[in-house]
Amino acid sequence: MAGGLLPRRFAAESRSIVNVDGGTVGDYFNANSGSLVIISGGTFGDRFAGNPGSRVRPRGVDFKIDGVPVAGLDDVGDMVLVDLPAEYLFTGTLADGTPLAFSDSDGDAFAEGTLWLVKSPSPPVGPSVVNVPSDVAPLGVRSGQTLTVRDGGVLGLNFNAGAGSTVNIV
Repeated sequence: MAGGLLPRRFAAESRSIVNVDGGTVGDYFNANSGSLVIISGGTFGDRFAGNPGSRVRPRGVDFKIDGVPVAGLDDVGDMVLVDLPAEYLFTGTLADGTPLAFSDSDGDAFAEGTLWLVKSPSPPVGPSVVNVPSDVAPLGVRSGQTLTVRDGGVLGLNFNAGAGSTVNIV
């Protein structure tokens, strides 16, 4: 998937490989046993599930669990298995530059042994100032970016504002 909208209730089944490079993934995405889901871009709805026996591999930088950087991702290509606590906020910036956020409070869940983080090259930061509707609405903004949504502006589903970004709604 490189763009567009993947509707609700998608399942990656056994022996499938799903590459998400962009676009918007709806609620209730299930990575089932035997599947491999590679995430390099895009946004995700609530209730993402990395079920037992699946492999979920976000590719990006600045991965943090509850604000604490994940160790072991020093060089491009480094891969680290992480098991998340029962209550968590998992964040990062995907390889395409889109901020990522998964949280137990949104019903996201990753079984032990399923979440493998892969360090990508640092993606460039987009424009420092974005004005919607005059500019195309991004999937998210990250540190150093300011987004202003004016009358008539609309952000896409599952928009993420990364740490250090500013969003103004006027």
